[in-house]
Amino acid sequence: MTSGPGIWFTAMNLSVHSVMYLYYAAQGLLPRRLGRLCALPVTVAQIAQMVVGSAITALSLRWHREGGATGCHIDPPNSMVGLALYASYCVLFCSLFVDRYIVPSSTAHASVERVCGEDAGGMFHGAGEGRAGGDKKD
Repeated sequence: MTSGPGIWFTAMNLSVHSVMYLYYAAQGLLPRRLGRLCALPVTVAQIAQMVVGSAITALSLRWHREGGATGCHIDPPNSMVGLALYASYCVLFCSLFVDRYIVPSSTAHASVERVCGEDAGGMFHGAGEGRAGGDKKD
């Protein structure tokens, strides 16, 4: 019995999220400058996950089309939605990469911080919410 591509998605997701949450922990525990050193590799890992996930999904759809259920064990409509999700997240992470590392704009970043309340870890908070450390402004 063969399995579908889900095991690959699970392995990639576990790997990238483990690194990502370690980064978030470092942001909260280490001086900001040390935690920031990991931001670029985390973003690159997220982009790689989306590219590989898109490729696996597209190949799975192709193999299913060529060999039917014996070619690859997937549900084509579900895989089409998965491909759309992976592709859209890939575009979003690539946009983040370009905005942060290729053409960073201090005014754009300051604007995001004012409007969205971005903290040092890149997480966004609603109006009036602060970081877990108690950075709330009264």
